[in-house]
Amino acid sequence: MRRVSQLQSIPSPARPRRRWRWWLAGLVTVLAAAILIFGTFVRAPYVLYGPGPTLNVLGQDAGRDIINVSGADVFPTSGELRMTTVSQQGGPGTHLTYFQVASALLSDDWDVEREEDVFPQGTTREQISERGAAQMVSSQENAEARALTELGYQVPVTMKVVGTTNTSDAAGKLQEGDILRTIKVGDQQPAKLDTYAAIHDFLAQVEPGSVVTLEFERDGKTQTADIKTQEPINSYTGGKLLGVTGSRLGVFLTVDMDLPLDVGILVENITGPSAGMIFGLALIDKLTEGDLTGGNNIAGTGTLGMDGTVGPIGGAPQKLLGAKRDGAEYFLLPVDNCADISGRVPDGLHVYAVATLGEARQTVEGIAAGDFSRAQTCEQAIERLAVLTGDVGQS
Repeated sequence: MRRVSQLQSIPSPARPRRRWRWWLAGLVTVLAAAILIFGTFVRAPYVLYGPGPTLNVLGQDAGRDIINVSGADVFPTSGELRMTTVSQQGGPGTHLTYFQVASALLSDDWDVEREEDVFPQGTTREQISERGAAQMVSSQENAEARALTELGYQVPVTMKVVGTTNTSDAAGKLQEGDILRTIKVGDQQPAKLDTYAAIHDFLAQVEPGSVVTLEFERDGKTQTADIKTQEPINSYTGGKLLGVTGSRLGVFLTVDMDLPLDVGILVENITGPSAGMIFGLALIDKLTEGDLTGGNNIAGTGTLGMDGTVGPIGGAPQKLLGAKRDGAEYFLLPVDNCADISGRVPDGLHVYAVATLGEARQTVEGIAAGDFSRAQTCEQAIERLAVLTGDVGQS
């Protein structure tokens, strides 16, 4: 009787192994396709910030002078004063992919934030564009008025209330449309609020928590209100505004100005409030005999308040990168943004902290003269402010 060897009866494992490989290849293909579809077509709720273009505001944009002045002598300039911007991707009304988010996370030049942390729910792309355009107009108006004030011009104004902060003592006492006329403390002589700098120059001498008396006009009738002042607040961080003395009312104002000169600032396709300081410096340069920059390439950023305060902005690290890329050697930064750039300053770019337009002007003059004792680094500025406020450590 013939016997079948045990070895011959064992089935070959080759076919199951091939099936397993085909299943694995198919699974990898499906997963790759799913990742590709998800990464490309699913909207990522994030906002990306990277280095944007810069613009020399002493020069031209789209073939036209950016800053034009008539009614006074305008002097030639050299060097550059560069406004800096941030390139933003994502946000309401846009389609940002997860591949773009992943790429930004792997780059040292880009920052990533959740959309909900940047824009209130329900915000539309149209609202963002309108707000940015309005901020640019406001920054130009503030720069025009404050630069002329810095140069000794009187800028007559009418100040109207448009609202108050939630924490202001003026809430419920002042209404939209009220026209401010005078301000005083106690039995002092009232100060007229008829020039651009008047209310801020007055409040700069008033301690937070003081009670001031405002005289205002409502519906053609003169009224008064006693309001307790507040500490200046950094709108970017919510903390104390560094380098600023005095107090605030917590009142939003619209200002109808009567500029003594005809000033125009023309910038295309850039919005937001952060070029106010650079606009102000450029106007001072054009209206002052001599060369403010000394031929240097100087960049900067910062909002400009009615009182000359240089306020904080977003995207400071990216603006430093854009400035360095476009040849800037020096950068003027709001002192309140100093913490944002720690460890992120490009090699060869010298950063100086400023709190006011006056400080920014003094810093640029120092750079031009090669006298850097007039300029202060972020470290020096923070140390000086700590001494002034008594917020210093003891050993």
